[in-house]
Amino acid sequence: MNVELIDDRTPLAIELRKRIQAYKAKNPHLTSFDIAKRFGLAPATFHRLENSEIKNPSFEQVSKVLRGIGSQKELYGFIEKHYPDILQTVRSELSRNFEKEQEMTDKFLRAMTDERDGKVLRYISSKRKSITYSEIERVFGESGCRSIENLIEKGVVELDGDRIIVEETFMTANRELVKEMIIQEFKESYDLFGAAKGEALNYIHYLNSSVDAEKVMPLIVDELHKYITNIKNIIFDEKNMGDTPIWVAFGCDTFVPNKLRIQKINKE
Repeated sequence: MNVELIDDRTPLAIELRKRIQAYKAKNPHLTSFDIAKRFGLAPATFHRLENSEIKNPSFEQVSKVLRGIGSQKELYGFIEKHYPDILQTVRSELSRNFEKEQEMTDKFLRAMTDERDGKVLRYISSKRKSITYSEIERVFGESGCRSIENLIEKGVVELDGDRIIVEETFMTANRELVKEMIIQEFKESYDLFGAAKGEALNYIHYLNSSVDAEKVMPLIVDELHKYITNIKNIIFDEKNMGDTPIWVAFGCDTFVPNKLRIQKINKE
């Protein structure tokens, strides 16, 4: 279906730009690259929409932006007002697309934490430009080739000649999956010898103490958000693009979070 949401009385490109700017203002920790991935748009397309360079946005572009900022009702309202004859068709189409995207997301995230193939997929997902089967073979050897074959069989990646193709959709992992990915990265990728030599190519640090958790933990989380924003700005700066995939992980919690929270609930 190729429907253009165009109306001379409604400068849609400008309206999309306003909504994107409002979303960025509410989420200052997200870079344009992050938001593009969250919306399921190519970064270059998102940049053009953000600057109203696409004068006649397509139905697909409009729906991805409005759904991305959580305004599916607004999308339906716009269509109902200006294109009532296609409303039911659009509802059905979006519903099918959502189910397909959810299925793909679940499949992708399960593969990301797979002990056998997860490392290769995480390596692929970290690359900001196309990656080839030859590179996987060079970096991971025969085991990497077997992982690619497994990922193809699972429908997570595809091959176009030598080029590996991954669906460009923002994947939202729950905390359990993020925790599992961090554990796997430390076990499989962290170079203890590099850290011992004092090289500045990796870093690890651990702190523990006894504090007023209700007071201190929000302060720590707020500081971590600031650090993450700064690190994202470094990582996604075009001047810093390169060929070496990296990973960064943050985390903090109490030693026995469930027990403490249960006690608090019981007291209340």
